[in-house]
Amino acid sequence: MSCVTISKATSKNSQCLSSPSEEKPLRKQLSVSHGEPLTLAPSAPTNLSQALQQAAIHSPHQGIVYIKSNGKESVQLYPDLLEEAQRIVGGLRKLGLKPQDKVIFQFDRNQDFIAAFWGCVLGGFVPVPIAIAPIYSESNGSVTKLHHAWQMLEQPTILTNEKLAPSILALSKSWGVDSIQIETIEELQTGTPDKRAENSNPDDLALLLLTSGSTGVPKGVMQSHRALLSHSASTSQINNFNNKDISLNWMPLDHVGGLVMFHIRDVYLGCKQIHVVKEAILQNPLLWLDLIDSFKATITWAPNFAYALINKQAHKIKSQHWNLSSMRFILNAGEAIVAKTARRFLELLCPQGLPANAMRPAWGMSETSSAITFSNNFSLDSTAEHDAFVGVGSPIPGISIRIVDSNNQVFEQETIGRLQVKGVSVTSGYYQNPELNQEVFTEDGWFNTGDLGFLKGDNLTITGRAKDTIIVNGLNYYSHEIEAVVEEVEGVEVSYTAACAVRTPDSNSDNLAIFFHTHISEPNRLALLLKDIRASIVKKVGLNPNYLIPIEKQTIPKTEIGKIQRSQLSQRFIAGDFDSILKHLDIATSNGNTLPDWFYRPIWRPKVAIPATTQSITGATLIFLDSIGLGTYLNVELENRNSPCIKVAIGDEFTKIDTNHYKINPKHAEHYLQLLASLLEDKIAIVRILHLWTYQAYLGEIANLEALEESLDLGVYSLLFLTQSLTKLKAANHSVQLQVISSYSQPTSPDDKIASEKAPILGLVKTIAQEIVGLKCRHIDLPIDIDSVAVNAPYILTEIQTDSNDSEVAYRNGQRLIPRLEKVYLTIAEKQKLPFQAGGMYLLTGGLGGIGVEIAKYLLETYQARLLLVGRTQLPPRSTWETRIKQADVVAQKIGAYLALEKLGGEIIYEAVDICDFTQLQQVVNQAQSLWQCKLQGVIHSAGIYQEGLLVKETKDSFAKTLHPKVFGTWVLHQLILKHPNPLFISFSSVSSFFGGAMVGAYSAANHFLDCFAHYQKYQCSIESYCFNWSTWNEVGMSQGYRGKDALHARGYKSMSAKEGLHSFLTGLYNDRANLLIGLDGSKSFIQQYTEVTEAVKHPLNLECESPKSQRKKTATTAKTEVEKTIASIWKQVLNIDDLDIHDSFFDLGGNSLLVAQVTGKLQEFLQRDISMSEMFQYPTISSIAKHLDSPEKQISLNQLRQSKSPTDKRRELIQRQQQILSRKSRNLV
Repeated sequence: MSCVTISKATSKNSQCLSSPSEEKPLRKQLSVSHGEPLTLAPSAPTNLSQALQQAAIHSPHQGIVYIKSNGKESVQLYPDLLEEAQRIVGGLRKLGLKPQDKVIFQFDRNQDFIAAFWGCVLGGFVPVPIAIAPIYSESNGSVTKLHHAWQMLEQPTILTNEKLAPSILALSKSWGVDSIQIETIEELQTGTPDKRAENSNPDDLALLLLTSGSTGVPKGVMQSHRALLSHSASTSQINNFNNKDISLNWMPLDHVGGLVMFHIRDVYLGCKQIHVVKEAILQNPLLWLDLIDSFKATITWAPNFAYALINKQAHKIKSQHWNLSSMRFILNAGEAIVAKTARRFLELLCPQGLPANAMRPAWGMSETSSAITFSNNFSLDSTAEHDAFVGVGSPIPGISIRIVDSNNQVFEQETIGRLQVKGVSVTSGYYQNPELNQEVFTEDGWFNTGDLGFLKGDNLTITGRAKDTIIVNGLNYYSHEIEAVVEEVEGVEVSYTAACAVRTPDSNSDNLAIFFHTHISEPNRLALLLKDIRASIVKKVGLNPNYLIPIEKQTIPKTEIGKIQRSQLSQRFIAGDFDSILKHLDIATSNGNTLPDWFYRPIWRPKVAIPATTQSITGATLIFLDSIGLGTYLNVELENRNSPCIKVAIGDEFTKIDTNHYKINPKHAEHYLQLLASLLEDKIAIVRILHLWTYQAYLGEIANLEALEESLDLGVYSLLFLTQSLTKLKAANHSVQLQVISSYSQPTSPDDKIASEKAPILGLVKTIAQEIVGLKCRHIDLPIDIDSVAVNAPYILTEIQTDSNDSEVAYRNGQRLIPRLEKVYLTIAEKQKLPFQAGGMYLLTGGLGGIGVEIAKYLLETYQARLLLVGRTQLPPRSTWETRIKQADVVAQKIGAYLALEKLGGEIIYEAVDICDFTQLQQVVNQAQSLWQCKLQGVIHSAGIYQEGLLVKETKDSFAKTLHPKVFGTWVLHQLILKHPNPLFISFSSVSSFFGGAMVGAYSAANHFLDCFAHYQKYQCSIESYCFNWSTWNEVGMSQGYRGKDALHARGYKSMSAKEGLHSFLTGLYNDRANLLIGLDGSKSFIQQYTEVTEAVKHPLNLECESPKSQRKKTATTAKTEVEKTIASIWKQVLNIDDLDIHDSFFDLGGNSLLVAQVTGKLQEFLQRDISMSEMFQYPTISSIAKHLDSPEKQISLNQLRQSKSPTDKRRELIQRQQQILSRKSRNLV
């Protein structure tokens, strides 16, 4: 066997591997560790019956609290448990059972399981727990295991409950037998107590635990009374457990940890124990913390995945409070332990009172009666986030462990090898399997665990597995069983399938990758085959594979005798050898690793103006005169048509020259009010307004910030004040036509000059029409050249007579143009190189905000860039960060973001800077350039302020606050980068600049400036400039916590994940698209009314993501009934998708068993009835589960939907009920 040696490294948490053949100055200690001697009291029980009897006598006021998935609880004291067990044993004896007869368990309720277990113990019968099947009417892994066990044990009695009995009885037909001996717990509970307890010998078989065997027939792990009791005594001795402890378990009792560690041990101690159904915690992970707090639990446990579930609730944890100080021992076992996950759990919960040393990594298996090594040395101080392995401690009393080679020769310490164990709690062997027993036990009695690890001192570290086992969320799955299911699917070639465990850096559990060979290569047929394989595995194994990878036969590595070498495939997967195949599959299946076709670009299309009337223009016109003369010209033309005009010129003070002539100061909001009030007083009814203050000759580049401010005064602020005045005075009881006439404000082609300082007025125009009834607003952009007044005046007169919904019009070369959207079909071929340089220096605004962080991560990891991050938030001194980060606020989030970025490649600096202050910004850039000895190469401008407000409520200051970073900040950043060679400038804008929107006038105006300025940079300054207009990033940046998402989705604005956003960003750059609108849903009517219909072919874009999640179809069957809508809403929330088809499988959309638990939990909350996880496996689509729930026997009334309580109310009621029970039974339960 090849092996590696662990040698000391410079860091306390780093490890390096070296060959054992290297010369060593001193011979190390051998890899053998012995637990301390086990000390037993003279009165210690010698069999399990005695343990229960002693608990009933010595701890009569202690017992078990059972908590169901709906929060209901019941209490059973040990004397009551003993009496119920006596009733059950009496009934079993009447059936003719004899000591050592086997009894298979099929229970879905903890209380039934425990009572049946002790009933068997009292009679000397041997319980054989097997997990219930998700469905019994179809073949699956659970039914197959039950059948094989039933045959292996020579058709024993199956003990179940009345709910499951009919389904199990129906198996007789598929099993080819006339009947199956079944007994229900309810029937046994009605009998008379039989107080005769079988006095079992310590070495009698007490429990048979089934694990899957290599032939498909389960292996029966035999555990004796002595083994189970010794394990209870040993674990209590080493961990100082006693009868004052309160244990909390939510793992299933058919798991060795749930039954032996957290039930038999507690009966042995006579301590209080709490058992919660697993689904309750999976549905609401924070219930785990509620129960610890409420019951003052001292001991609990879970595999690594459960701690990840808690970590995902970080935002909720920081805003709530628990007292977890009672919890002194949290066992972490059952699957590989990830240091990062366990540390994050402590970081989150230590502020809630959890002791810093509460986490106890451990190792064990069914063959060792559960955990037999425990570590008391896990803490934030003793570990590091990126530790490759976590130590699992030293052996318990009565247990020895050693590390050996393939010849059972003991290695020196700190050398990775095969783990062997020996001791009283180790199994005596596998039931009726002498060949296997000979294989797994050495001649001197050591048991081969199949795991790899090393010893350092007495402490064990597990590094992997030598056997082909996949552990997902604490449950064991065997490669050969999964492979057999895959090869049953038509189209998969037999003997070329491998099911492998792969673990990515960010994974908290094994991921399942399935490699297979098929002759099918056509994309559509291959997609159907992948769907069939996934459905078969979900149904028969109960596991949703993470990766399905078709490969050539020669790629499957085999030994000389034909055994597939799965470990080689796993290693190649981690190395990225199959990435290209995964990319092609993403494209073939259009799954969630493929970006939706949500890319659009603005275009201009001709549209002829059709005047609504040929009659004369009537009614009074208010004209804000320009300096070129177009307004004066229109005044003459209109008056010649018998339409009176009132002229408004720019002045310093409000002046009424005469009835038809005024001067106002554009900066003074009150002047607009005075103007309209004067017109009302003169009984002049205005029917139209021509605003021409942004119709000016081209002035070139913006000279300075003062000039920019003056342009805003004449444009967007002037229009804001005018609109507010019209609304406040209700200057007309009829509709008013408002025409805003500009020049150089809107580019329609690359050749157009742009005066971007005028651009914000367009965003405001688009918002006015959506907020203010009766004000018809239109923006008209006109060119200025020779005789432009005479040329342009007819255009305006035509627009006055045109009653259309066009809010934006431009005239070029005598042609009337309007803006439209064109869908952009980006490809993954012929991509240009991204505009970033390895080691390049880039300035990111909003750098510690959500979007900025995502871009920064990419640049640091991919280009080892030097990033100068600038933002508004001032961070406290670094010396205070350790305590400051524990506070749940914006500063703590930014500190956390900075620390996370700091661990990546490249270099970063963060500075709190006003990006509108050129001097200050230039200073920090110069400092960074001096430190890094390089020049600034580009700017990524994602800073912005989003705030909603009606236009009538806006002030100049509030409006300016939103404009500040995107208008003034953009200009300053442009000045900063302008003189650098080949500068890069990337702006993050919003789709609101194109559409406008109620409540977002200022935001729309700010982003429209950004769009136009990017055009100016690219075509007038030759800067490599890009501008991307985003819909919403889901819970990232300004979208975090936003409650109006449903309304945006209905309009056609899709929410995108951080990963989708990042890859959309990169896709735009790859395809060299200067301006894109990203995240639009073309199926929505609002988007369709702006979209040009073109013929094109869709090219899916690969994301290279890990978690599959299906892309939505263009024409989806939507939910119609109340139940379907409820289920669809829950699926969208749990799966984090916007749209779905009611005929799609939950598992094709990326669902797994953990997510099934969340869905069933939320359904129970809404529908107020019990829904099992098995029902989701049986009915995996919205249509099928809704039909099932709506069936007569499962009818759900709409009143139940309306009257259902919120999760918060239910949690409050649960805690209140717990407190009532504790109070009512204080004599018994304290």
